[in-house]
Amino acid sequence: TYEDGSTLYEEHDIDEPDHDGTLRITDLHLQPDAIANPDALEAIATSDMIVLGPGDIYTSVIPNLCVSGISEAISKSNATIVYIMNLMTKFGQTYGYTASDHVKAFDRYIPGKITHVIVNNAPIPKEAVTLYAQSNEEPVVDDLKNTPYRVVRTDVMSRYLVEKQKSDTLIRSLIRHDSKKLSDVLLSLIDRV
Repeated sequence: TYEDGSTLYEEHDIDEPDHDGTLRITDLHLQPDAIANPDALEAIATSDMIVLGPGDIYTSVIPNLCVSGISEAISKSNATIVYIMNLMTKFGQTYGYTASDHVKAFDRYIPGKITHVIVNNAPIPKEAVTLYAQSNEEPVVDDLKNTPYRVVRTDVMSRYLVEKQKSDTLIRSLIRHDSKKLSDVLLSLIDRV
């Protein structure tokens, strides 16, 4: 549901909006309801670390928190909860969002539970910024100051632009997080816990 009261029901309508993509999403829920697998709830209860992201927050990450039982399990968890900040905003989902806006979106589903935020501090290639601007998307601005969570600012971006396959009809990210760099950061956090 968007701030103007309109509601969309399909992921592709959010990802590739025919509506005003600058509107903010105010509520997200699954239809039909989904119930968490007991094994998933047990894994959350016994986890040392829970990692959220990266990914489109309203079509990839937060929907997992809308599965009945998941947000409650995370809220009861003593795990370190890490959010990996997206590199770019997403038109139709997070247009104009700063880093703090991203975290606030998660706070609606797991209030005050994020303990760490990983933010890329490497410069994004101008070629990528120019291409994203054509879709009304831009680098996420790091405005995380005086926060209750630990912000880890480091280079976690891949150096390679992803080339779209001609047969691919979906809109895909051109830049991505580097999995090796992310795993190194996450392992360093586990060592400190």
